[in-house]
Amino acid sequence: MKVKYSKNSQAMPTKSIQITSDFFKKKDSIEIVWLGNAGILINSYGTIILIDPILEKEYNSLIDIPLDYDTLNIIDSILITHTDFDHCSIKTLKKLESKTKSIHSTYYVSQYLSQYNISSTPHNIYDEFKINNTLISLTKCNHTWQNDYKEYNYRVFKDEDCTGYLISVDNKKIWLPADTRLLDEHLSLKDIDLIFFDFSNDSWHMGFNNSVKLANNYPNTNLLCIHWGSIDEPNSLPFNANPLDLNDKISNPNRLLILYPGEIYKLK
Repeated sequence: MKVKYSKNSQAMPTKSIQITSDFFKKKDSIEIVWLGNAGILINSYGTIILIDPILEKEYNSLIDIPLDYDTLNIIDSILITHTDFDHCSIKTLKKLESKTKSIHSTYYVSQYLSQYNISSTPHNIYDEFKINNTLISLTKCNHTWQNDYKEYNYRVFKDEDCTGYLISVDNKKIWLPADTRLLDEHLSLKDIDLIFFDFSNDSWHMGFNNSVKLANNYPNTNLLCIHWGSIDEPNSLPFNANPLDLNDKISNPNRLLILYPGEIYKLK
């Protein structure tokens, strides 16, 4: 079994697997690693992409971080979805900046990073850009939870502050919806090979039922479970998803990928 339970009854992975330098060699395929929570590492035929990396124990972590700074050499690009603490680590980005050729995100995230003297390229939703052999497209999110809280009234948060990413290479498509409520356009994509699947039952995420709806809208797409089992927050819904709850809800449940942090998945 890859799922166990913390002392506070949160579902979590039974172990982490440390990533070695071999992962970063040029490949004849696309290899993917879940780093915990929303962190993702991709080797796309030798192009190295990190998404929302957090390589510091900045919060009460349930897992061992599977990637050391010293293991990383050159990163072709880092993609950031939004500025929430579990997705955007200034400490991590500062340590990785010298090894990274480019950082990409939304205009709001780039403005936020500039306050810490971190350079990045800003984009609008639906923009496209290339990282070597890999085409990146920004997809729409609705994750403006800050507007519900007075302490964030220093600005009006907008949908375009947060982004998902559609990654296309060699006729393969990988999609990270990111933290978002379900939108109609999320159900109209074509030929998706893999979804980074957040199924937490939170009102500012898709929520469990809408996550199932999304999954069953793409019945032949593999689903790599993320945003679960990583942060010790037993009273916070975004961190309390249990992938075992999906088994009898998802069509073709054998496509559900429950990985250890650090485990390599080779895209078929």
